Amino acid sequence: MANLVQTRMRAADPDQFEGIQAFGTSSCLFEDPSIVRPASYTDALWQTTDKIYNEARRCYDNHLDESAWMKVVNNVLESAELGQDSSMLRVHSIQTQSIDAAFLPKHASQSFAKKADLALAFSSDHPAVAIATEPVHKAHPDISLSQMTDAYTSTVPLVCCLEVKERGGDYNEAITQLGIWCAAGLERLRGLRALGRNDQEDKELPPFLGWTVVGHDWKFHISWKDTDGNMVMFPFPSALRSRIIENPTLTSVLSHRLCLALGVY
Repeated sequence: MANLVQTRMRAADPDQFEGIQAFGTSSCLFEDPSIVRPASYTDALWQTTDKIYNEARRCYDNHLDESAWMKVVNNVLESAELGQDSSMLRVHSIQTQSIDAAFLPKHASQSFAKKADLALAFSSDHPAVAIATEPVHKAHPDISLSQMTDAYTSTVPLVCCLEVKERGGDYNEAITQLGIWCAAGLERLRGLRALGRNDQEDKELPPFLGWTVVGHDWKFHISWKDTDGNMVMFPFPSALRSRIIENPTLTSVLSHRLCLALGVY
């Protein structure tokens, strides 16, 4: 958070700013005080922040539905700087897309077919992503790099999911949908790993990251498979969450996960 924006936030809503300060001055939420930004940067950032804040407040005060909250979340993601090279990542709406049944977790009495809302994907237009994915596509022209059935999103690595609910929405339903999406993604990764270098087969699969967003409440989760092949999902508390995103940056964490998944390293 830029220093001048902190000043404006403190003046606009002192009570809420005290809650933000609870993260501590060393949190990744706060910019290095030595960084000097031009007034135009601060004005643009404040305008974006104010727009998102007012939109979220309108959703909250008027008990708007999930689709309205989706716009808020999408605006947050689109305006966020997800690392030094945020052009590597793209936000995709996957709300109407289905997960490939081949990768869905199975239950003794049913097969789950839940859908998720938003996903962060690596952009195939980015040179670093192309270096990792083009050899895979060349060797396996018809292979899908994600767990989705959509013609486009099946061809790009989806590495982070967001499941959104309106104010008062069911967190248990959100975490179930996020968990199913991550489980399917991990299963797809397992298949990709089998096509990669042989020296990667015995290594653990890289984890999936995700958020549940229920109204104003954002919760960060990490999912992985244990040694028995069972998926584990763990919600990270806010303090630890900020440290993970702070160093290294989210983009570098996800890009390393992409390379591990495709057997590049």
